[in-house]
Amino acid sequence: MKHELNELKTGLNAVKSDVGTLKSDVGVLKSDVSVLKTDVGVLKSDVCVLKADVGVLKTDVGVLKSDVCVLKADVGVLKSDVSVLKEDVGVLKSDVSDLKMVTRRTAVTVTTLAGKMDLIIDRMATKDDISGLNRRMDAFAGMHEDMRYRWAIHAATLSEHDKRLTNLESKRP
Repeated sequence: MKHELNELKTGLNAVKSDVGTLKSDVGVLKSDVSVLKTDVGVLKSDVCVLKADVGVLKTDVGVLKSDVCVLKADVGVLKSDVSVLKEDVGVLKSDVSDLKMVTRRTAVTVTTLAGKMDLIIDRMATKDDISGLNRRMDAFAGMHEDMRYRWAIHAATLSEHDKRLTNLESKRP
């Protein structure tokens, strides 16, 4: 965009330079006309030629005036385009600012979520550890119940044996 503006400025400066050159050419021609007017007595035969030259110059000046009008219109259009581009740049700057804000908020959210994920992972590991301990304790409790049952059976068997021994000893002479 700056490059296009620089090209337009360069073109405008060139046109201005050309207009300045043409104006100086017109000035030179005007001075030539005044010199010719002072030499009217000497140059009466050249008056027709000079009148034709003046007519051509008037046509050229008319063309130059219309070119200047066209250039002024083009400059107006360019100014309008530059104004629109400035507005677009303003909107883009605002959008970039909004995006930076969203990016910052997103980064904060991601950081917060990463911290929460670490906590969740730690808690999940702790829950897994607790679940493992619960399984071991349940297995131990099951073994304990099994052992209590076996001891109860063993104790009952021992009591029965003890009663038999007592009966046998009492029957013994």
